Amino acid sequence: MRVLPIVLLAMLAGFADAFGFSRAPHIWVQHGVSATALAQTLFGFLVGAVAYLALVRLLLSCDIRTPEVQAMIWLAACSVGVGTASGHAYHWPATEKLVGVLVLAGIAWLTVRVH
Repeated sequence: MRVLPIVLLAMLAGFADAFGFSRAPHIWVQHGVSATALAQTLFGFLVGAVAYLALVRLLLSCDIRTPEVQAMIWLAACSVGVGTASGHAYHWPATEKLVGVLVLAGIAWLTVRVH
């Protein structure tokens, strides 16, 4: 299996979507819509969607055909991306950080075991 390309594409897809998620709340301003935030959000989602399609193609070539597993890989990368982009994850107490690591480990476990 091609682990490094899978990880890199998952990170690109997840982090790009996370960027879109982090910019979306800034679209709505008091007197309308922020064109800059809207463009940034759409760009993040566009890059994320294209990277996700490339990721799925790669996963299919590695015989990982289950949509749930494909989505779990993206979800793990996106979750890390959102926590990183917002900066909030850096300030979590140790217990929450441990739970986050365990959740990612669980997703990794399911990715390996269920395909």
